[in-house]
Amino acid sequence: VFDDKLGDPTALVEAKDGKLYGLGSGSGGQVLFQIGTDGATTVLHSFSGDPIYGNFGALVVGADGNLYGTTSGILTVTNHGTNVQNGGLWRCSPAGTFALLHTFDNVDGLFYPSLLVATENGDLYGLVGGRAIYRFTAGGVFEPLYTIDQGVRGLIGGTDKNLYGTVGFGGPFGGGTLFKFVFGSPSAVNLATRMKVGTGNNVSIVGFIITGNGPKKVLLRGIGPSLSLAGKLDDPMLDLHDASGAVIGRNDNWRVTQPGGVVSGDQSAEIKASGLAPTDDLESALIASLSPGNYTAVVSGTQNTTGIGVVEIYDLDLEASANLANISTRGFADTGDNVLIGGFITNGSSYGRSRLVVRALGPSLAQFGISNPLNDPSLAIYDQNGGQIATNDNWQDGNQPEIVSYGLAPNDPHEAALYLSVAAGNYTAVVTGSNGATGVALVETYNLP
Repeated sequence: VFDDKLGDPTALVEAKDGKLYGLGSGSGGQVLFQIGTDGATTVLHSFSGDPIYGNFGALVVGADGNLYGTTSGILTVTNHGTNVQNGGLWRCSPAGTFALLHTFDNVDGLFYPSLLVATENGDLYGLVGGRAIYRFTAGGVFEPLYTIDQGVRGLIGGTDKNLYGTVGFGGPFGGGTLFKFVFGSPSAVNLATRMKVGTGNNVSIVGFIITGNGPKKVLLRGIGPSLSLAGKLDDPMLDLHDASGAVIGRNDNWRVTQPGGVVSGDQSAEIKASGLAPTDDLESALIASLSPGNYTAVVSGTQNTTGIGVVEIYDLDLEASANLANISTRGFADTGDNVLIGGFITNGSSYGRSRLVVRALGPSLAQFGISNPLNDPSLAIYDQNGGQIATNDNWQDGNQPEIVSYGLAPNDPHEAALYLSVAAGNYTAVVTGSNGATGVALVETYNLP
């Protein structure tokens, strides 16, 4: 029974500890309260001293067992201008430790947060302004996703990991609609690396991982002659190896199929039909349907020739229940045109952003017998217009908790890493040595779920 000291309850959830938690009003203002298994009621947190104002919007239990909620904020328009009292997204532990995670201050046009959905991976999805859906990642990154042209009345997470909601108007009779917000499509659909291809241990070696429950159809290319660069590789040879090291596919010139392993029949017509046929007949390509596992693509020069070459992997089946999860390339990071370059293409839509972690490793390669590793790699990401969108020298210098939460923190503090949330487009990762240093480095791109 609530009284004048604690009343007006507006939300109630059961947490993993078996206790009930709710929002209400206490003698000192708005509060988050706890009801123990014995029925005892305790004020867990008072909002009276916090820099957020307005009505409560939501209360949910996160995957980590903490409580998450929203406070609307207050926006007052007068003849003298607009007065903003911030709203917020917050977290509180069952022990009462409170943290403000994101402030809604109307600077970006987003105000009045309300509905909130917690997911199994720790991400939160919420509604702000009645129409805009956002994501707040488990690592602490706020990402606006999509704006609906009607006011949203309800929002829930489905068992299929998509969002479902209702709007109060629209539809053929004007009575409202039910919508589904689909996730899972945005991803890296192309991963590539450009480097100077040598001989012996200095050929271009690209490792990639396929994850999921079924096969993934990919197209691999070895590019050289068509590059607009001096010192390019004149005649690249492409070999595909499985996890045991066995060669399961090979090609020298893409118009001439070399059957064997995962390659059967003449592939030239299929390669051309994909729209990804190399522009030079001396360049190599093959198509393979690969089960989940680890694979290696090796590009070398025919008759031990050397030069700058590109290794590319394209996802040809975006709807498959498997993902192109990672590509890693070891090569010599030089200067000028001979720096180590990784590229990726992401797909998506107006609501979808692909999430990736890109790493540049050097010092930690010494433990694997590399005698001349790049001692201090630097990493820069560029968009398709050549604009630099992110850079990192030492991974610990940036506030990037996703790198740690996904288990992708480099072993050496001098190595570089970046967490990216990007729209559909073409991107380039450039690895160089700090202060013009050179050496063997590893550039990696991880496609996050």
